[in-house]
Amino acid sequence: MLKPWNSAAGAARRVDRLLGWIACTLLAASAATATAQTAAPIRLVVGYAAGGPVDGAARQFAPLLGRELGRLVLVDNRPGTAGVMGAEQVSKSPPDGDTLYFGASPTITISPHVLKSMKLDPAKDLTAIAPVLS
Repeated sequence: MLKPWNSAAGAARRVDRLLGWIACTLLAASAATATAQTAAPIRLVVGYAAGGPVDGAARQFAPLLGRELGRLVLVDNRPGTAGVMGAEQVSKSPPDGDTLYFGASPTITISPHVLKSMKLDPAKDLTAIAPVLS
């Protein structure tokens, strides 16, 4: 025989169910938070030396990008050959969006015509996302 909901046993069942729902909700929320916090940081590769104008712009841009995406963005300077070294490194990384190139336009526009040893074809190996400065 079932006991009525207005009895002490019925109240205890309601409290147990409520606590069960709260526990499930908290577990789901903590799992979602843990997933967001354990996501790998985005690597923003800068093809120029630290302290220069391109690096300064990247370091101002990184926290804004991180806030919008809800992920940590790390600036990784890979200077050399007018930004080509960093661009080549990004072109070899998996196209998963976790590695981005932050560079100046000469790396993409002039360097392919001037540097014969350049292994990178910017039109084929990189995908432009958006201009940051103009």
